[in-house]
Amino acid sequence: MAAYESEQEQIETLVKWWKENGTAVVAGFLIGLGLLIAWRWWQIYTTQQAQLASVTYDQVLYALEKGEPEKARQAVQMLLSKHSNSPYAVLAVLNLARQDLKQGDIEASHARLEWVIEQNHSVPELTHVARLRKAKLFLAQHKIAEAKKLLANVTTQPDFAAAYAELKGDIAVAEKQIEVARQAYTQALASEDLAPKYRDWLQLKLDDLGSGKADKIESQTPLSALATPSTAQTETQLTVPAETIANPDTTHVNELTIPVSPSQSSSLPSEEASTEGVSTESAPTQ
Repeated sequence: MAAYESEQEQIETLVKWWKENGTAVVAGFLIGLGLLIAWRWWQIYTTQQAQLASVTYDQVLYALEKGEPEKARQAVQMLLSKHSNSPYAVLAVLNLARQDLKQGDIEASHARLEWVIEQNHSVPELTHVARLRKAKLFLAQHKIAEAKKLLANVTTQPDFAAAYAELKGDIAVAEKQIEVARQAYTQALASEDLAPKYRDWLQLKLDDLGSGKADKIESQTPLSALATPSTAQTETQLTVPAETIANPDTTHVNELTIPVSPSQSSSLPSEEASTEGVSTESAPTQ
């Protein structure tokens, strides 16, 4: 009888607790379920948006390959209007900046590169690529002060250390500061994992300074800002995981392939994707 009374007391206690807390438990369960459903929906949505951005970016590359810059610009505008936060939009703008340069529109190229720099994008490699290109354009235009200002107070990643050091050396040569240029080229050569051709190119620049032939380092023309060894495309590719493009929980491998710049051959995305898929072209590759 005592045991029965004990069980009855337990039941009454449970019923009382449920009356006091049941509503909160049900509400918590429903809220949790709603959040889970919303999160799964967001995952699906962001993945779909990344796929749409990828398709549009392919249209940009195809139009440029076929020599149809106007169609490429239309596709880029679509990317910027619907997927401006996507790495594909940044890559597309970099491609378009190169196209503008080929057509002799240096100011348009400057404007597109500036847009990339101002994005503070989640793929910092692309920001570095844009900054280096813009500084090279300034140097090609003999706008030394603007080039130096663009490189001031920049926190460089190891993969870009050689490219920045080389460019600072080129600026020093333009200013006839031979000792500063020598130090910059030496710093660039000290970077690890330089491609053999790129290392030879840097060594040639340094040797020219040592023999008093600084003038042999020719002034860059605007187009060469995309075609010098310091920005040469290598076969090295950087894959940006799908989660960078879509969302943090995406586990399937939708990868963004970004071919690279020479001093960055260990990990940089070629802006142009190839940045011929964003490809950055150039002289000797790193």
